[in-house]
Amino acid sequence: AMYHCPMLFLSPLAGAVSDLSDRRQLLMRVQTILMIATASLAILTFSGRITPFSLLGLTAIIGLATVFNTNCWHTIVQDSVSREHLAPAVSLNSISVNSARIVGPALGGVLIAALGTGSVFLINAFSFLGIIFAIRAWREAKFAPKTAKTGVFSALREGFGYVYTHRLLALVLLRHLMVMTATYTLVSLLPLIAKQRFHFDAKGYGSLVACLGLGAILASFTTHSLSHRFGTERVVRAAIAVSFVVLDRKSTRLNSSH
Repeated sequence: AMYHCPMLFLSPLAGAVSDLSDRRQLLMRVQTILMIATASLAILTFSGRITPFSLLGLTAIIGLATVFNTNCWHTIVQDSVSREHLAPAVSLNSISVNSARIVGPALGGVLIAALGTGSVFLINAFSFLGIIFAIRAWREAKFAPKTAKTGVFSALREGFGYVYTHRLLALVLLRHLMVMTATYTLVSLLPLIAKQRFHFDAKGYGSLVACLGLGAILASFTTHSLSHRFGTERVVRAAIAVSFVVLDRKSTRLNSSH
């Protein structure tokens, strides 16, 4: 919850900051924060001083930084390709992200079993260096602020005003909020389900998370063709219906098991 709540509630703020900032510099700062937070987790774990409060606090920092990182990446994808290539580019970006969600948790579970949690935190911290060096090599002109300099709250007020005057956009965003709330609940409870319901260890939990990534990749490969054949709105409605049915059945089975 400490990781996903910022993503759920602070995305508008992160979007405004991304539009008003040099996105190259913003990404470098966010990646540095993520590296420091992960390195802190490694140090506390190795020293045996990690507590529930420090774990929750650092997880909240990682979640907050991830909000800005995710919004900034999405903006960069939109700026890097033309409109007619945007849908395939979004799918390719989703495939890249979810491929990491497949490999990362599975590999993390194996490394935790072999090396311990602290070592995995340390490896993760060093991995951010590669991203930071890659971002430094980008050309700066493409990632300049998208809007004129103004206050963050003014930009937020302007954005919410735009949504308020466009009813269809407001309904789309409301639907997205409902779907994300439901799916984030499953992801947040997944460690508890893995441990208490299935008695999985770290490798088993990594496999469950990898399944989420695998499903997302399959969707990325098929969404464009399905949307072209049946229409985007029909595909989205069908996906939401299937998701809610699966979540309801999963909730019913978990409750009956207790």
